[in-house]
Amino acid sequence: LTYLLIMFSSTKKSGYVNGIKFEIKDTNTIRIWKPSEINFYDFKNRCDLTVKYLIDEGFFNKTKCKVEVVT
Repeated sequence: LTYLLIMFSSTKKSGYVNGIKFEIKDTNTIRIWKPSEINFYDFKNRCDLTVKYLIDEGFFNKTKCKVEVVT
């Protein structure tokens, strides 16, 4: 089950996917916020799924991108 909230502004797309906050920073970069209660190694799979979802659903146009994790 995927929970999705996407907010659009004139310059950026941001929102939450499965409780993970994201922002499409530019054409090459996705910024993802890691919740403090989740271990980084456990977070990696959720981060990968969030990025894959954004690419698969067309919110991000590239299959190769830079991901910034904000703690």
